[in-house]
Amino acid sequence: MNFNRVIILDIPSLGIGEASDANRFHSVGADTLGHVLSSINRSVALPNLTALGLGNIRWANPLTAVPQVSNPPGLFQSDTYGK
Repeated sequence: MNFNRVIILDIPSLGIGEASDANRFHSVGADTLGHVLSSINRSVALPNLTALGLGNIRWANPLTAVPQVSNPPGLFQSDTYGK
């Protein structure tokens, strides 16, 4: 696959769950995106992030307001801090 450009979105402040060392920083239960989405209690329209695979980013606790897609072109990596 040839790419003309690659765009990297590093969005740690979006907050998709707590880090593995959350207990060291008083952030156990941190989940900014998950809490915002659950508080509005409906699906949201994030077409570009959804197409890239935002709904696929968590397996254990999926983002129910953002649908999963098959074969998303986005690459995402889970937290690796403290490992």
